[in-house]
Amino acid sequence: MTPATGLKALSSLMLLAVFWLAVPAWAASTVEVKIGAAHFPPYTVRPEQGADTGLLPQLVDALNRAQQHYRFVLVPTSIQRRFGDFQQGRTDMAIFENPQWGWQQIPHKTVDMGLEDAEVFVARQANGGDPHYFDDLNGKRLALFNGYHYAFAGFNSDPARNPASRERLVPSQRIDQVYHHYALLRPGAPIGEQSFAALLRALRDSGELARIFEPYRITVAAPRD
Repeated sequence: MTPATGLKALSSLMLLAVFWLAVPAWAASTVEVKIGAAHFPPYTVRPEQGADTGLLPQLVDALNRAQQHYRFVLVPTSIQRRFGDFQQGRTDMAIFENPQWGWQQIPHKTVDMGLEDAEVFVARQANGGDPHYFDDLNGKRLALFNGYHYAFAGFNSDPARNPASRERLVPSQRIDQVYHHYALLRPGAPIGEQSFAALLRALRDSGELARIFEPYRITVAAPRD
């Protein structure tokens, strides 16, 4: 090996070493935060099928574009399984939740998202013409999602909206419930409640939350906290 060849090989090795050392440093600068995604339209739609649709993927995209320290990723779960995934650390955060929806005995930290939604009953056009049709639910058959929380039954519910159904369905003026959305963070999550609240505040101030949620008539307001 000539001296020139040896120097060339040494330079290549040094460059390779510098590159190898730089990759972990870059990777360590981004903190991954796993958000549970359960079927909850219009917020999340069939995440277990790999469908990147709904309002939650839009919110995650906005969070990732707004900063570079955290990388938020969606982890498919289910309405029933989300509690166990949260407790076992498979997810770090549950979004569009309420502490009263079965979380009372599960340790968590709460962030008020400043989002408020409501749900109403809908009926077929043939049945919903009478404005008093929804006054009494006795004797009526209801289509419900397993695992959702319904106010009329003493626990809360899920809003399912489908613009294509407007010609066939009649919404009631009776509101079953108005609910306020929270993000729930598990103890030891890679992001704290104050940091996540600050990210939401920045999206609210920039108008990004309104862009995502107001087309669905979801109220964007300052958190109550």
